[in-house]
Amino acid sequence: MDEDTEVMSDGEAVPESVSRSNSSCSSLLCLPEELFFKCTESVGLQDLVSLDLVNKDLHGLLQQDAECWKNCVQQRCETACSEQILERAACIAGGWKRLCIEAEMARKENKRWVPATESMIKAAIERVSRPNGNKAQTETREDTSIVLLIDGSSSISDEDFVMIRSFCDQLLHGLDRDAQVCLIQFNQNVVTEIPMARLDLESNSKKVLGLAQAMGSTDIPAALEFAASVLKENCQTQGRKVVLLISDGQVREHEV
Repeated sequence: MDEDTEVMSDGEAVPESVSRSNSSCSSLLCLPEELFFKCTESVGLQDLVSLDLVNKDLHGLLQQDAECWKNCVQQRCETACSEQILERAACIAGGWKRLCIEAEMARKENKRWVPATESMIKAAIERVSRPNGNKAQTETREDTSIVLLIDGSSSISDEDFVMIRSFCDQLLHGLDRDAQVCLIQFNQNVVTEIPMARLDLESNSKKVLGLAQAMGSTDIPAALEFAASVLKENCQTQGRKVVLLISDGQVREHEV
């Protein structure tokens, strides 16, 4: 018999590699849970998925260990989302493991930068439209005035601009009907697409979904300054004032 095989009690030959794998699994399962979880803190996604598929015991342990999946998400998305949005996104997705898988699938579809997953987008919309979560509104509820500041420059791909329009439309549907909304598109210039006014969902949604991309270069500081002036001139002193900048952040200084 080949020297790289072992014989089970029933006489069946087992490759040494399988024997070593089973031995490694046994060693991991012998560890106290606290130590096992500590070992998985810095394990990458691919290794976590492989470990999760080994057997039911390891799968069960990793199901308990939300921290390892959370670390994977944060490593991929910490520059794209705040901790509060990630926490809420994990709840929407059904746990850190599912959010981690969402993030990996989104990364494979878009390799230009770290993309937001569907759960992250929903969490971001909740953050803007319902800052106090789903709690009942009180008499001291603050009305929201929001400026949607959209980058329509040439560095935004056609596909990404479609996603921007879709995100803005979802946000409009999540806002309170007493909210005030303004839509601004910018490149090297600034154009008011929807003037600041009380939300008219049907009309505003139609405008957003039909918005044509301006193209051109990018001047983010000028756009932010203009958005601030819109809030100052059109909104009451009381209430929440929000500027939501949607951009890829690419600025060609020699064009501005």
